[in-house]
Amino acid sequence: MWLVPALVAAALSAPRLGFGYFWDDYIFLTMRGTGDWAANLRVDPSVFYYRPIPQGLYFLFLRFVDPQSGLVGHVGNLLLLMLCAALVTRWARKVAGPWTGFLAGLAFATLGAAPSLVTWVTAAADLFAISLLLLALDARHDGRLGSSAIFAGLALLSKESAAGWFPLLIGYDLVLGREPKSLTRSMIAFGTVLILWAGIHPGLHKLLGHGLRAPEGGYVGLGHFDRWGLYLGRYLLALVNVPATWTKTAWPVDLNPAVALATALALIGFAWVSRGTTSDDTGDTPSTARLVAMALLLSLPALALPILFVEIWVPYYIVIIAPGVSLLLALGIRHLPRWAAGLALVAFLLLGVWFRGMAFPTERVWSEPVLVDAAQAIDLVRHRVLTIQPTVPRGAQLLVSVAATGSRGIATTLFDGQAPGIWYRDPSVHAAKVEDRAAGYPADLLWRITGDLHVIAIDPVECRFRSTVPDVDPQSVGRPIVTYARAVAASGEPDRALRLLEHLGEIDKEEFRSYDLRLAASIALANGRTAEAQRLRDSADPIDYETAVNMMGRVFGNPSRNPGQDSCAYWAFQISPDDTVAIRHYLSVFRELGNPAQIDHFAKRMLVLAPGDYEATEALRALGRR
Repeated sequence: MWLVPALVAAALSAPRLGFGYFWDDYIFLTMRGTGDWAANLRVDPSVFYYRPIPQGLYFLFLRFVDPQSGLVGHVGNLLLLMLCAALVTRWARKVAGPWTGFLAGLAFATLGAAPSLVTWVTAAADLFAISLLLLALDARHDGRLGSSAIFAGLALLSKESAAGWFPLLIGYDLVLGREPKSLTRSMIAFGTVLILWAGIHPGLHKLLGHGLRAPEGGYVGLGHFDRWGLYLGRYLLALVNVPATWTKTAWPVDLNPAVALATALALIGFAWVSRGTTSDDTGDTPSTARLVAMALLLSLPALALPILFVEIWVPYYIVIIAPGVSLLLALGIRHLPRWAAGLALVAFLLLGVWFRGMAFPTERVWSEPVLVDAAQAIDLVRHRVLTIQPTVPRGAQLLVSVAATGSRGIATTLFDGQAPGIWYRDPSVHAAKVEDRAAGYPADLLWRITGDLHVIAIDPVECRFRSTVPDVDPQSVGRPIVTYARAVAASGEPDRALRLLEHLGEIDKEEFRSYDLRLAASIALANGRTAEAQRLRDSADPIDYETAVNMMGRVFGNPSRNPGQDSCAYWAFQISPDDTVAIRHYLSVFRELGNPAQIDHFAKRMLVLAPGDYEATEALRALGRR
């Protein structure tokens, strides 16, 4: 009986097995870029999450077995999803009877959000948590309190939202109408697990330290009160496979073969199971009212957590809520005529497939199309990187300028995940933003990744390049060289930086030539070479005030690691550091762009020049600073 839901879940998710790693996958594969095998296993106060089972043990296994293709990771996630479907069927069968258990398992297997957990290997955290919680629930049903508490503890070490199941685990016997003698024991057992977990979890400590508000740069914390109602509505719709984008949702035509296979498996399995079971599951099972109460207690706390504490809406977060809702759906259709129940399940399956086409172009939502697009984008970049640069020197520093790529997350994958170390099979290779260039590496390689994901390998000395696209915008080459030169100077090599900028100035167009030479002048001034700085500034073409302000904005919009060097740009571009018009302009621009560091800098500068300035005060207040 459990095999049918497992196979249906597998059929619906199988089209996502061909994707590789992306986003956080590389962070865990490279042990947070350190290569330290225990990095994801030990408690680190600087890291918000502590999930040693999926992020530590699972990715450690993947690092040794399949660091390149991602196939083993996706297959592993698929097997975990199949296990979850089987365990839902098993538990629901125990608590509500064979027919209801089968219906609940099929409802879970056809949930539209579930295949996202196969699409992204990092989502194994949800799958480990759900499977361990279902094992805890199964053990709790059988009266094995100790085993149940252990499984629940392991679920917490997989994902924090497992805490949403603890109210049911504690009050399980009470809800089922059993003797409540074990309530105190269960409160002690599960309470101890929660206390021990809370005592070591760094994210909980950070939340408490911020008054339950999200730490800076994070998205988990109490807040976003204006979106609670919106998220509640969306999650409730998602639990019944209705996309929040309604009629704007495109049907994912690439899934049609999988839909046909899953539908066939569901109908064949439905007919097979129907012959051997009855709809009357009320013999030794609890009353429908108690089963509904159980399903609600399983679902509502788990539903509340992402609504209250996660600032973005993530469709696949409902999968950990789905076992309880699957039981509710099964209870709702178990007494229908078989043909009607079968039709309802097929309709639910088709709704789930339609749900998978849901996309939010103007909102940060990790729906399945976003995950698919990110996986395809990273794979394309990987292919083009290895095409343009098949090998790199051991220990090379890869300095990459990445155009804005939105939810594709190219920069995150390269820098936080250190993906090139995996691609080149060399953990000594280090990827960094161009402005973060550091001295001491045996070789620097300069790349530009464009908005359409083409790769440009740049020689900053000769101002030459190789590219995967025939037509290259000169500024896609020139601007990374400028940033590289500033980073070279900031890391202690001003002579080399000046040579790079002067050479670039010889071949750049008039306006860009002035920018190059004035930057060189600022570097010379920062290093005490006043006469050379004057010569370089005098050799630059004259620019008007507005152009100078805009050029200075480029400098501060992309700061180097040497603030003193950057501050010399005032002199080089002939803008006074006391110019309130320019300072106010930068404050307004960076507020619009949402750059916290620059907002903080220019707001504080403005308050020095104009104490009590309203705009600067409001800017700092919005940042939570004074």
